[in-house]
Amino acid sequence: MVKKIILFGCQAISIDVLRFLHSQRGVEVSKVITYEVPSDLSLGQESIKTVASDLGIEAISPCVITMELINEIRDLKPDLIISAYYRKIFCKELIDIPRLGIINIHPSLLPNYRGRTPTAWAILNNEKKFGVTIHKVDDGIDTGDILVQATNDIDDDETGYELHLKAMSLGAKLLIKNFSNIVNERIDPIKQPIGGTYYGKLKLQDFLDWQQSAQMIKNNVRVRARPYKPIETILENKRFSINKVSLEEGHNHLIEIPGKILKVNNDDSLVVSCSDGAVHIQEYSVNPPFTGVEKEAFLQPGRVFHV
Repeated sequence: MVKKIILFGCQAISIDVLRFLHSQRGVEVSKVITYEVPSDLSLGQESIKTVASDLGIEAISPCVITMELINEIRDLKPDLIISAYYRKIFCKELIDIPRLGIINIHPSLLPNYRGRTPTAWAILNNEKKFGVTIHKVDDGIDTGDILVQATNDIDDDETGYELHLKAMSLGAKLLIKNFSNIVNERIDPIKQPIGGTYYGKLKLQDFLDWQQSAQMIKNNVRVRARPYKPIETILENKRFSINKVSLEEGHNHLIEIPGKILKVNNDDSLVVSCSDGAVHIQEYSVNPPFTGVEKEAFLQPGRVFHV
């Protein structure tokens, strides 16, 4: 019996899942519904609409899920709906359509880090591990029964973009590995434990707060590092975009005014004080750029970045 599937999603994870589904005998992808945004393509992501078209599968990107679309999906009689990085909440009318329900690939170890951008929140909270959960969708936000999970490490210098890509790759692999057991109902869903955590929309700092701890400063830099827009700090009329910092371990600098330049290295990297020590600014750019004379005047110990 052919399993009919509708895929909701965007970015690389949805493309990996789509290509896998298309390769499976006995599986029909009836439709792809996506919610691509300009930043996806600007960061080098493939368009799932293009990939679906190449595979002969209809792909649409509606602004809203209307009752007309819900009725169209109902008429397709899908056995399963898969959500792979789809950015909208599913209504009950849609959840009730497929025989096997809707499953979602969520980049955290539920019940912790429900909600948006869990990988970014994990970095800001200085987590050392993260995970991916495939769960059934109910009328809550990431509260449905758990099917499978996988855990992975967060590297000390991993950026928000790198961790996002790692999570997407792990999520696709987890779905592919367990797909047969999921569609053939060989996995018993497990109710999520009481409790857990929820994180809403992430509002990132535009500027470094030098009164924070060294670790928090590093995490704020990591989560916004290129190819995202790096966090900034200001020295007089110059904006420094900070792309990478490390903790200044074992330094012998006295605690100073937060934001004070303590040392300028030969490669122009900077050691700067913060609330509990110092950080080493390893990668940065300056706007407007230094003239030759300005560079020597600005990059010297004792100068203080705005807090």
